[in-house]
Amino acid sequence: MNANVVSEIFWLRALSCLSIVLIHSINFGLNNYPDSAVVPAAEMLKAFLLFATPTFVFISEFLNAKAYRDGTPRGFLLKRAKILLFPYIILGMVYPFLSNVQLTGVKTYIIESAKNIIFGDFIAYFILIILQFHILHVLFANMLSMASPRMILTVAFLINFVYLAAFNLTDPVSGVPFSGYIWNRGYFMLFPGWIFYFALGYYCGAHYDILKSNLHKYRVIVLLAPILTFLLSVSILNYTGIDLSSKRFDNILFSTSMIFLLMYITSKLKNVPRFIYLISNYSFSIYLLHLAFILVLRPLPIMGAIAYIIYLFVTAIAGSILLAAILNRFPFGKYIVGNVQTRGKSKKKERLSIPNTIG
Repeated sequence: MNANVVSEIFWLRALSCLSIVLIHSINFGLNNYPDSAVVPAAEMLKAFLLFATPTFVFISEFLNAKAYRDGTPRGFLLKRAKILLFPYIILGMVYPFLSNVQLTGVKTYIIESAKNIIFGDFIAYFILIILQFHILHVLFANMLSMASPRMILTVAFLINFVYLAAFNLTDPVSGVPFSGYIWNRGYFMLFPGWIFYFALGYYCGAHYDILKSNLHKYRVIVLLAPILTFLLSVSILNYTGIDLSSKRFDNILFSTSMIFLLMYITSKLKNVPRFIYLISNYSFSIYLLHLAFILVLRPLPIMGAIAYIIYLFVTAIAGSILLAAILNRFPFGKYIVGNVQTRGKSKKKERLSIPNTIG
């Protein structure tokens, strides 16, 4: 593998993508089988998988920092906006037909499509968050390269932690316009809700060799931290009663520890399996399309909760990959279902393929 390629990123992207699909499969599975005996175990598994969404912010900035530590080339934002926004807009107009919203006419369809596109009120909302961080990288990469990592990471953590805690632990403020929407989902559409992962991704990408050395140097902490932070998150979840979500203030510690654990483990593996490459290369399309399959798949009579969850998970992944592969055979396909990456037949192609996905 080319020295400029970080094999751990393939693993992080693939495992995070699979985790997101599994979370949504569990959600829909439990909705259909709310009285199943597997509910407690499934909810615990969901809590464990919540590192996935923050990891995509980390990956995005890790790759930006590794490739463009001190600044970005001309056309950086335009290139990413074209790849990200076209599928976002097109699928924002498709998902109203698949959701549970009752479309009573053209007017309601336009309203639902506008909500999706303007407010990110559908599965692809994360694209708007990633674009914010691409802009922040353009604006602040040079400053971050000269600043103290310890200071920036501390400030970013405090901002992120306090920001999320403020919305997690309080009720909507009466008298504030649209407070219900803001407290429900509006707050996490803005970059302060993810800023620590951005800062962490920048310094890990810009100083990857140091990161890799420290992961092995402090491997005992790296191995224990996910267990301790997960137990802490579960305790806080039980004590506060806040929703099970990746946007919780306590999830910052757990997600960070999982990122480091996965990077440590996968850095010790000599080869990346073809399946991991496949999921990583199709991760953007899977992210965009998987919920479309989950929304239309109904349980078969012989299925229980576990079988239905597995059925949703496997079909959503396979269907997303198949549809993306077919449409990407056409020049316009990547603007509908996202650009499919390939490892490439040469080291040069392999190196160039990595930074262009959502992760």
